[in-house]
Amino acid sequence: MTSPASGTIAIVGNGVIGHGIAEVLAKGGWNVCLIGRSQDSLSRAIDHISSSLDEFIAAELLPASALRPRWNRRRVRTSQS
Repeated sequence: MTSPASGTIAIVGNGVIGHGIAEVLAKGGWNVCLIGRSQDSLSRAIDHISSSLDEFIAAELLPASALRPRWNRRRVRTSQS
């Protein structure tokens, strides 16, 4: 696997495991593209991930200054697009 600065990782599926993988990779510095079945399911996954990241920041486990820019670079797509 190459370094996080070298590109984007796509995660196909945004259920419990898919959005969890996207969260871990974003925390590790990767650019993430999350691909799901519908815009509604993607919105729910993004909400879950954002809430989890907020908890890490509130507990001072991750600095917002480093995490927010990484997570804000995320991309989402539906499997139909």
